[in-house]
Amino acid sequence: MAQKRFRFNQNVLSTILSFPETEMKEIMLEGVRLLEFTPECLDRIDSDIDRMAKGKKADRIAELEWYLRLTPDLPGMETEPEIPELETLVLLDGRPRKLDAKATFFLMLIRAHLDSVTSRAAVDRIVDSQLINGYFECRGMRLPLCANMSETPTLE
Repeated sequence: MAQKRFRFNQNVLSTILSFPETEMKEIMLEGVRLLEFTPECLDRIDSDIDRMAKGKKADRIAELEWYLRLTPDLPGMETEPEIPELETLVLLDGRPRKLDAKATFFLMLIRAHLDSVTSRAAVDRIVDSQLINGYFECRGMRLPLCANMSETPTLE
């Protein structure tokens, strides 16, 4: 079977190459090379994202079922909700995803390099990294961490 060739967006590659030599730049370039030779990584990431989305949808359905069981029916209007099985759930058009498979892949590389994406030190490094922000900007995306930081946090 012929292997699919993944062509990385030259704009993204040139953006990464434009930054000074750092360990993070080398890791991101290695990620680009890895995706060139194993583009099926993105298919697997997409399927994991879909599986997680179906799990969250199942949770929302279970919560609806719980609510309906607690809510009494009107006389003469007794209904049984039809709750689909998890295996039969289908993801329909909804909100667009904040991250696609490529962005998720690079965030996984960053997480492996920093040993975390939630510690205060890791968050500071990610937010302050011009390379990471440049990657997201040239893809027309916002760093998910910064999307929720539109207002200055306050200490209370």
